[in-house]
Amino acid sequence: MAPQGKFRLNRKTIAYIAKNDQGLGKALDAVADPAAEKAGATVDEYVTDRQVRGIYGKKEDQAKRGAVSKAFGRLGLRLR
Repeated sequence: MAPQGKFRLNRKTIAYIAKNDQGLGKALDAVADPAAEKAGATVDEYVTDRQVRGIYGKKEDQAKRGAVSKAFGRLGLRLR
């Protein structure tokens, strides 16, 4: 056990959780699914070194109306 007041970061454990934890996946779905629904888009679920949710809408809708960006904004989120 680490000495009192000290914290030791365990990168392997964090990487495992980011890649495999079902609770994290559910949290990502809780954000991605409503945004995709509001934008008329679809959610693509995949894993890299962590779990990822990609939201894909029609190019025309995003270019003309910013559909996906607006859907995230309505949820209080920001796109990067």
